[in-house]
Order: sequence, then structure tokens, then C-alpha cells
Amino acid sequence: MPPFPDPKAIEADVSAELDRGDPRAALALLRPVAFGLAAESGGGFRALVGRLPAEVWEHDPLIAAALGHSYRSSDAPRGAAGLAYFAAAEDAAAADPATPAQTVAAVLVSHAGGLRAAGRLGQARAKLQQAQAIIDAGLDGPVPGAMEIRVRHALESGVLDLHGGRYASARGHLLTAHGLATYLGRAESVECVGALALLDFVLGDIVAAERSARESRELAAGSTLGRSGYAVPAMATLLLVDLDRGLDGAAEDEAALAEAAAHTEWEPYAALVAGTRQAMLGRAAEALALLADARRGFLEWEVAGFGRDVAELVRASQLARVGRGDEAWEILSRLRPGELHVMCPGVHLASHLLAGGDLHGAGRALAACEALGEAHAVRGLLEARLLRGAVAAGLGDHATADLNVDLAFIGMARTGSRAPLRMVPAGVLVSLAERALQREHSEEVHRLIEQTRRATDGAPSAIEPLSVRERLVLAEAQRGATVSAIAAAMYISPNTVKTHLRRVYRKLGVTTREEAIRRARTLGLHEITRDSPVPRNDDTRGT
Repeated sequence: MPPFPDPKAIEADVSAELDRGDPRAALALLRPVAFGLAAESGGGFRALVGRLPAEVWEHDPLIAAALGHSYRSSDAPRGAAGLAYFAAAEDAAAADPATPAQTVAAVLVSHAGGLRAAGRLGQARAKLQQAQAIIDAGLDGPVPGAMEIRVRHALESGVLDLHGGRYASARGHLLTAHGLATYLGRAESVECVGALALLDFVLGDIVAAERSARESRELAAGSTLGRSGYAVPAMATLLLVDLDRGLDGAAEDEAALAEAAAHTEWEPYAALVAGTRQAMLGRAAEALALLADARRGFLEWEVAGFGRDVAELVRASQLARVGRGDEAWEILSRLRPGELHVMCPGVHLASHLLAGGDLHGAGRALAACEALGEAHAVRGLLEARLLRGAVAAGLGDHATADLNVDLAFIGMARTGSRAPLRMVPAGVLVSLAERALQREHSEEVHRLIEQTRRATDGAPSAIEPLSVRERLVLAEAQRGATVSAIAAAMYISPNTVKTHLRRVYRKLGVTTREEAIRRARTLGLHEITRDSPVPRNDDTRGT
């Protein structure tokens, strides 16, 4: 762990110079550590500056920018409160032609952080671009040094890329900042490692995510940073890791996350995590309320972020749960996969269709994921493989099913992720696990398969898919056709229509036409092609 400056010691040294009546010496002590002290002890930093004569610091761009930075600490009003100081810092730098280039760059990078924290991501990106132009032209001179500016620029760029769903670029920037963390203050280090943890979780490496999140928490230990926005990525990651593993997560941790994220750009993420937790606990109404909060928060950003689409995916699952399946299907149908298919509606569509027994539809929904292949983010790739295994098993293609199921379990054992298991109905999963136990695996993989089999043992048998003719009868029923009209359209007798409808009700677990239509919408079965050819015989085989 790098040796971070002690805020109390810095405050004592600066106070001693002020007590001796030497404010310029106090300022000289304060300037090199201004940003680190402001982030960790915003109130203390503002108090020290308040003791300086105005003429000593009011035209100093670094001190003005650090005052803006101080509003990101845990003991200060957050949001846009500090942005006026950043504007003043830029004005002061522009007013003095002798202002060093590195000072201007430092002010711009810090301003970008303040704008990001206020949710103004587009403006933050513009400030970083201005700073990059100065960096590219060359930096040297007094503190803050050239390397510090470059590393803080990398951190800000990495977090913005993470928010925007540019994962490869985010990883490059964040790893650069992490590798040169000796040039970062404690607050920036806490956020950098936490952002890497969140990125690892999003990509599906749960083991690495948990390790980095705990490292971030250790960096914040002994300071107030654990209650600030800087700690939110790590806090969110640890809660998400628990949820991925099927654990409840602690209500007090959820409350602490909400408090730390309040009035920062991380606030919608806190609502998303809380909504996901409520969904896991089976509290659909509470989940939908929190997800609506998350969606509103993300919509306030100047640019779209990946978190909004994740919130929409979780919202779709809860809408389906409360019988609003047509809304859920509309969400799933309009979402588009982002970079690396990290936010992948295809696997959710496939899961939805598999639950309804539409094996061919589920297979088609996975096509884009499979075309991406190994370039797919790990989490989505494992989900796609397990789903493909379930689809192939349902269609009797056991060679394809066995390979994909094995690859999925091997990946889950390596990454620690358990989320893919929730994409497949329990009745299907138990049969896949029982078959997998008959094959040779490493001890770790065998243990995971056995745990899966025990957890799903006794689950209802695999879903019986609707036949082609049953799906067409259901489609006619959804359009309001009577039994006689359906019989005429399909060239079959009314009694045969009634037989098909009884089979549909049994397979969907309902007793009336209205229930069947609602259930079909929940499962996406209303998306039957309107111009599908009508079979001219009573062949009910196939799906």
C-alpha cells in the first residue's frame, strides 16, 4: 500500500505556519498536497484556506480548483456545489499568461472529475480533451508534476469510459492509473481500484472483482473515504458479488452504498444495485420502484451509460414477474448489445423463450452471441453456452449440448460466476447437471455441477414446448378469434381446436384463454410471425 500523506499532520504543519504569521509558507506547504487533502478532508482543507489572507490565494488556480475538488469529500455538500470554484480556477489561469501549462492541465483534469461527479459526463469528456491537448504539447515544471497529471487524466478517462460502456478503453486507462498509483492520492486510488473491480464484475470475472473491491476497501481503511463517492464502485461490486452468488446481501450495506453515492454520478448505480437485490428477494414491486429511480438518474446524464440498459434488463424481468409480459418483451426487443455484448439482451431473450418452450426461437436469439464467439464478455459467453446447451438438449442434439454445458461449468468454476445458472429453468438445469455428472471433470468443476444438481433436485420437470400447431392456435386466440374462426383458418375441426387449447393451457400452467394470453405475452410467445404458413394436416409434432 503506498504511503499516503496524513491529513491531520498536513493540517498541523500548515496551521503552525499560519500561527507564526507566515501565510505564504503555509500556502507553499498546501499547494503540493492540495488535491489529495481536499478529497480526503474537504472541510479541513476549506478551513485552512479560509485562514489564509484572500490576496495570498484568490488568484491561485490550483487552490481554487482544489476547493472545487473538496466538495467531492464525504464531509461536504456534493453534486454541483463545487463547480463554481473550477470555473474560477480556469478564469484565474487564463488571466495570467505566465500560468504554467501543467497548472492549466491540472485544473482541467480536476474540473473533469467535478463535472463527472455531478453527472455531466459530456462536459467532463470535453475538459479531458482540452487537458490532453496540453499534455500532448509537453509538460514540465513544479507540482503538480507532469506524471501526476497524466495519471489523474488516465483515471478520469477510465471511469468515463466505464460509464459509457467502452470497456476495452476503460481497462487500459484504469490499469495505467493503477500501475502508477504512487502519483495518485488515497481518494483517487480508492476509486481507481474500485472501478477496476466493477469492470471485472461487469465482464464476468467475479473472483478478480471481489479481490479488487476488497483492496479498495483496505485502501480506504482509517479514513473517511469509505463513506464517500470514491468508495462506491467497490461497495457496489461487493454487493453485486453476493447477489451473483445467490446471497441476500446485507441491508445495512445497501443503505451505506446509497449514502455514499448520494448526489454523485454513482447514485443511479446504487439504486440499480438495490433494485437488483429486491428482485433477488422476490419483492417485485420494491424492485420496480428502485429501478425506476435508477432509470431517472441515468436519464439525467448528458450521455447514455451502460447502467441504464442493465437497469432496463432487470426491470424487464420484474415486469414479466408481475404479469406485464408485453412491456417486458418490448424492452427486451428494443435493447441492443453494447461492446463485447456485456449488456446482452440476446441471452435474456433466449432465456425468456426457453422458459416458454420455444427452443428454436431461443436458439435464434443466441445467434449474434455465438457469432461474436470468444470476443464475447465472459459473463454473457457463459450464459450463452449454458442456454445453447439447454436448447440443444431439448432438440435431442446431445453432442452439442454436452460440449456447451461443460464449457459453461468450467468457465463458472474459473470465474466464480453463478449468474448463468439463473438463465435456465430449474427443471432443465437439473437434467443438464445429472447428465454432466456422468462425464469426467476436474474436482472443482465436478463439485460445482454436483452443487447445481442438489440445488435443483426436485424441480418441476423440463418445460414441454408448444408444437407448431399449438403455437398457431395460440396466435389466433391472441388475435381474438373464436374457436370456429380458428378452425376455419387452420382447416381443422372445432373439437381439434379445443384439444389444442387444452394442451396449451396445460403446458403454460393456466386454465383460461385470458390467462394463456397473459402467460404467452410474458414468455414472448405473442411474437409469432403473422404470416406463418398454416399446416394443412393435424401434425402436432415439433416446436
